[in-house]
Amino acid sequence: MYLTFGRRPGAFAEAELVEGVYHAHAAGVRVYAAVDPLARASGGQKFMEDIHWLDAVGVDAFIVSDPAVFALVRRAAPALEVHIGEEVSAAASARHWRQLGAARVKAARELTVAEIARMYRESGLALAATVHGPCNSRELVTLPYLDRLARAGISAFIIEGRRRSAHWLATVLNAYRVCLDAWWETGRSSADEDWLRELACCSSRPWSTGFYFADSEPCAQSVSRPPCRPAAFVAFVESCSAGWLHLDVRNSFAVGAALEFVVPGRLPLGCTADRVFTAEGAPISGASAVHGKVKIPGRGEALPTFTVVRRVKT
Repeated sequence: MYLTFGRRPGAFAEAELVEGVYHAHAAGVRVYAAVDPLARASGGQKFMEDIHWLDAVGVDAFIVSDPAVFALVRRAAPALEVHIGEEVSAAASARHWRQLGAARVKAARELTVAEIARMYRESGLALAATVHGPCNSRELVTLPYLDRLARAGISAFIIEGRRRSAHWLATVLNAYRVCLDAWWETGRSSADEDWLRELACCSSRPWSTGFYFADSEPCAQSVSRPPCRPAAFVAFVESCSAGWLHLDVRNSFAVGAALEFVVPGRLPLGCTADRVFTAEGAPISGASAVHGKVKIPGRGEALPTFTVVRRVKT
């Protein structure tokens, strides 16, 4: 998980970051802190103190782009990995960063798979690359090609999720996580139509593979996308108890609505909201943000807190 920390809009405050690192590590997720903005805001001794604090909090690596910031971070926290956030397009640049002590660089978006593979062979440095997100007027989608990207040497798959909704993040991250895990375990791609339909829930734009296959497979620059199946984020799962699902409602749904629960590690679970009740137990005809908390009959299995709930058209 990538995050920013400091004194600018959208950055985590200290208490939020401590809580975020705790929950991320409890879920087996590594946390990388981008600190270039922090250096610009703090500078000097204060920046070094912030780096020591982030190290103590337990972030797993720093992301930097500025060579001067890189040197400061290496001096302040020599045991922690430093990843280069600036895109690199040549093996010589990757080798330079490796010699300075960087643990990973980010491959430029303009590189093809063949060029990335050559950079990996010639530099021996771990590579990150953007695999999903905005791509001019299209959406960069590489889910069907994760096996080829991994074989080229990419070991960190970046999903550009800034300013995206909770539904988008839950759906897209789940699809890539499941398909990547399946490839690591079996050596085979598992990006079947079910997972492509999941991505189609979140995007109405045409799909593209960007520059990855531009050298040998121009037709692959356009990715066939399944028909869009409208889905709208309506709630988070707050808890499961005594046969009830307690929901934190953000958008409306009526009794009889078709709901899906975006559960990590699997395709969504579906159910019909046959009955809806207020938190106090009074029956209602539907839920909205005005109600805040509601409950519906459970599915017979516990769902993780913060599971995204969406309303779909059947």
